[in-house]
Amino acid sequence: MKDSTLYWIAGSVGPQIFKLINRTLRLSLVGTEQLAIAQEHGRVLLACFHGRMFCPVWEQRGKGVTALISQSRDGEAVARLVEAMGYKTVRGSSHRGGLDSFREMVKIQKQGTTTAVMVDGPRGPFEEPKAGTIAIARSGGAVIVPIMGASYPNWTFKSWDKFQLPKPFAKAVIGYGNPMIIPPRLKGDEVENYRTELQKQMIALKHELDERVRS
Repeated sequence: MKDSTLYWIAGSVGPQIFKLINRTLRLSLVGTEQLAIAQEHGRVLLACFHGRMFCPVWEQRGKGVTALISQSRDGEAVARLVEAMGYKTVRGSSHRGGLDSFREMVKIQKQGTTTAVMVDGPRGPFEEPKAGTIAIARSGGAVIVPIMGASYPNWTFKSWDKFQLPKPFAKAVIGYGNPMIIPPRLKGDEVENYRTELQKQMIALKHELDERVRS
């Protein structure tokens, strides 16, 4: 598929697919009080796994969220998609444009804007948050709030992220995890401790939501 065709589909057809599927779902929200607690702090960084972003992306549409998206071909398609749903984007990853995107995300957070990161993107490893997520939150003074989607029944793709797409009329849930406050000064080993703790909390949240939609 030509890039121009892919980008047109992502920006024009993609949002309609999100709308059609999400509006059929039997959707519930859990943990919204955790988001409210973090919002009282003033700055929020939403942290999601790449493969569980379908429902969260729809839930946060049109709310002025700025998302960090990679500069890859797939990233361009995702950027077109989310921008069509009201997001602003910063382009970059640990592989391309990392320093510039880091600085831009920190600047945006300091303005009080809610930001979002797919913590294991753009190419994995699967469900392994990057240390950059901790660094961005620390430098921008933002509280990290895990956000996750789960659905049943669903299609689970055979991709590196095991992307989960809810089937129409599925039972679905979006959950917010416990806010994580990152101290302004951290040593290298402390960054890794927070990164692994974030991973632990996000995987626990995913399992909790999976149980909810199957009960």
